[in-house]
Amino acid sequence: MKLETIPITFETSAKVKSEAKFELVELLVSVGSEVKEGDVLAVIETEKATADIESPMAGRVHEIFLKAGETYHHGDVLCAIETA
Repeated sequence: MKLETIPITFETSAKVKSEAKFELVELLVSVGSEVKEGDVLAVIETEKATADIESPMAGRVHEIFLKAGETYHHGDVLCAIETA
């Protein structure tokens, strides 16, 4: 078993990455969910756009670190996915 963390990153200028914020609008998975590469895990909203956060790998959601309706920063970790 290997755990991979999924940080939320999005396009923004290098100057403001540390200050860039987003709201987690909707969480589409829960602990124990099986996901495939490309499955949408969550929906976020920045100052300029709404975006889907896709899983970069297949596996099972082991832990979720963020809550819908809250504001977070660029690079915060959404979840950990257990891979084979």
